[in-house]
Amino acid sequence: MRARHLGQATPRPKGTIRVLMAPLSGVVVLLAGLGFLLTPSAPAAAAPPAQGWTTTEAPLPTDAGSTSPQPNVYTSGSSCGAANACVTVGWYEDTAGHDWGLIEQQNQTSWTDTEAPQPSSNSGHGTEQGFWFGSPECGFLAPCRPVSCPTSSFCVAVGSYNDTDGFQEPVVDTLSGGMWTSQEPPLPSDTATDATPTHPRGELYSVTCVSATSCVAVGSYVNTSNATVAMIDTLSGTTWSTSPVTTLPTGANGTDATLTGISCATATSCAAAGNYEDTDSSSNGLLVVLANGSWTTYRAPEGPNPGTDGDGHQFASAIQVACPSQTICIGVGVYVTASDSELPLIDTWNGTTWTGQAGALPMNAASGAASNLVAISCGSPTSCTAVGQYTTPTPRGLGLIDTLSGGTWTGTEAPQPANVPASASQESVLYEVSCATSASCVTVGEYSSTVGETPLVDTLSAGTWSGLAAPVPNGFNPAGNTYARTVACYSPVACVVGGSYTDTNNLGQGFLDTYTGAQGYWIDASDGGIFTYPNNLFFGSTGSLRLNQPMVGMAASLDGQGYWLVASDGGIFNYGDANFYGSRGGQPLNKPIVGMASTPDGGGYWLVASDGGIFSYGDAGFFGSRGGQPLNKPIVGMASTPDGGGYWLVASDGGIFNYGDAHFYGSTGSLVLNRPVVGMAASPSGLGYWLVASDGGIFNYGDANFYGSTGSLVLNKPVVGMAASPSGKGYWLVASDGGIFNYGDAPFQGSAGSLHLNAPVVGMAGG
Repeated sequence: MRARHLGQATPRPKGTIRVLMAPLSGVVVLLAGLGFLLTPSAPAAAAPPAQGWTTTEAPLPTDAGSTSPQPNVYTSGSSCGAANACVTVGWYEDTAGHDWGLIEQQNQTSWTDTEAPQPSSNSGHGTEQGFWFGSPECGFLAPCRPVSCPTSSFCVAVGSYNDTDGFQEPVVDTLSGGMWTSQEPPLPSDTATDATPTHPRGELYSVTCVSATSCVAVGSYVNTSNATVAMIDTLSGTTWSTSPVTTLPTGANGTDATLTGISCATATSCAAAGNYEDTDSSSNGLLVVLANGSWTTYRAPEGPNPGTDGDGHQFASAIQVACPSQTICIGVGVYVTASDSELPLIDTWNGTTWTGQAGALPMNAASGAASNLVAISCGSPTSCTAVGQYTTPTPRGLGLIDTLSGGTWTGTEAPQPANVPASASQESVLYEVSCATSASCVTVGEYSSTVGETPLVDTLSAGTWSGLAAPVPNGFNPAGNTYARTVACYSPVACVVGGSYTDTNNLGQGFLDTYTGAQGYWIDASDGGIFTYPNNLFFGSTGSLRLNQPMVGMAASLDGQGYWLVASDGGIFNYGDANFYGSRGGQPLNKPIVGMASTPDGGGYWLVASDGGIFSYGDAGFFGSRGGQPLNKPIVGMASTPDGGGYWLVASDGGIFNYGDAHFYGSTGSLVLNRPVVGMAASPSGLGYWLVASDGGIFNYGDANFYGSTGSLVLNKPVVGMAASPSGKGYWLVASDGGIFNYGDAPFQGSAGSLHLNAPVVGMAGG
């Protein structure tokens, strides 16, 4: 298995580029005559994808090689601008064995390939051709993140290409207006050129875009003094500018520095990660922060018992970074202790200073053995996941998952599927991670199965990690190299995975996996009739039954494979994988039930009455209620936090009552409303919520953004409920006639507005 133990080989790598491990050898080219602008063929609009995992062989340009190991596909990064509208980039070998940049674009159920365009003025030809998204130096233990798509129609991908003399130059490819274009970004004035004694070498490893007019890319270049200098390129509006990182921490030798990771919370708040060499030729982690309009450099603080200069043990590298807010950034990497142990490194920025600590390790980790963290993603400012590898006493290299929750990091052995060999022979490693929310993450890598190297996908859902052998196309050779390398999740129900496999002809192919959950909504009527849109499944209804009391609401299970309906007497009707845990049906109530919410793992639910009384079932904890206490207006709905540790109740005047870990972010309780509030929805992070009134007016609090409302429209029927889109970047409203109003990224996927209904609609649940 590839790269199981960081630093196992000696001597230990030092400096910048040498810390990165190249995944593939060989070099690639662009076809002559393709020109400066390349437009991929646009696939026809497709029906919404079915739920579950699907796989496809990565489509390749016509010049892809077909002699082993060509086309030798490597995927270096993925990003999603919308659900089922993702981009994966990398490179492949053509028939001459040259590396070409590869762009794969997703449109619902299909993928389209594009040969990466090169700058037209000085791109190499023939034997001098080469193009890599990220860099050929971006390896498994130092992943680049070379593509960022803030929207479905705008993406930036960065890397390097060979110029006419065969020297590497940085490159930026941009998707805008349905077309990919290429340019060489500006370089600092002291950059080496083909004509200078010191030859150029410039690369951009990672990029992040907070919008279509604001991006930051990081990498390095070689100057005329033959020094490798860290570089930051910034897109503002439509213009790129460059900034060499010339002010390094005290003790730097100024000849070897690079940045490999970048993350921005806003256009003016970013952090970058990398490494630099000091005067003793030891490698140190480098962290750079953008705040108040300027970049400031820091030596990455190490964890306990770090190595010191002069003993041959000092080594640290910051590899990737995530900034979930303007005042919180977390960098990950590796450092060496004074006793020559390699430990995972976690550095945390609090808006003022960086603090370092060793990453958490599972109980079965060997003392002093190699371990590392190579990637991090944060679903919220208080919830992050970092991944890498650690070593057991056997020794075996196993995938490492470090999770931040409640202010504490916890180390977990990456779960593996059932087809693993005996424990003494198990091996696994994780390369990348993407967290769509605080409760939903996906990480990828590889493991040794009983048939050979197998791509691994580990998923966090409802607080539990589970392992899956990533699907690969038919005709793969289990004896070859097979691994999952990239992952991007737009939401908990929309993810893509990119990787490589060897087919039965011993050719190195790429694969693209897509995960699709319930991407739509259910609406329920007072007779229990259910209407589903578009790929949400129908599991049953009470539409043909005689009910004791009318339905008043519904809740869906987390995986979208079931739902509950609740009646005003507290009767529960469950369908699909939504299990029955109890009800109030047939028992006396002070006030009627008006809504419900389910726990994240689907193991329980709460019912709420109009007096604020709470009834909890299954694993739904009781955290408090308004039952028996005076209310200005009756309760009309509720929502739970993502971890199931609390809930909010909302009254018809918009008053909010919060319990457990559900925080108060604001309410309309003191306002005069045009129409009463009828429901609410929580943001996926649990750090905000929306309230909706019967006229469709929206009131948003915390991190729940406003995307639009029907407050100024004349409605055929009043709005009765709402649901947030899986990403939290939009929402749906539903009226009592089944009419749907969609905002943000919540697409319109059908309604019952034009149907004759047996009973009015009373609520909805989103997938």
